[in-house]
Amino acid sequence: MAEKSLIMENERQDDLQNGYMLIQNPKQFCFGIDAVLLAWFARVKPGEKVLDMGTGTGIVPILLKARYPGGRFTGLEIQEESAALARRSVAYNSLEEDIFRQGTSRGLLRFSARLLLMRLLATLLI
Repeated sequence: MAEKSLIMENERQDDLQNGYMLIQNPKQFCFGIDAVLLAWFARVKPGEKVLDMGTGTGIVPILLKARYPGGRFTGLEIQEESAALARRSVAYNSLEEDIFRQGTSRGLLRFSARLLLMRLLATLLI
């Protein structure tokens, strides 16, 4: 698949400054500093499995793959729009063998990982 065909109308490519690019749609959710910090603080040994639940655009597994090429990363996303962006970013970076999965946590009953990552967003109602 040609790289350009992975980028749809209203989307942009963001250079992650680590050899990888991320496809995002500014009209939808775009990653923030929380994802970058989460990926920075995670430590992954070669061969270890990491699961990022609610991966969104796939930013955390892609950042981690750049830092820890020997790790095994799975991004799980239930929202189709975000999952599609993540899949295309993974394909753009030729990481299909290394990263990503779409679906719900039901399929993970037999999935094991040493590290589970999540970003939680909370709204305070007053």
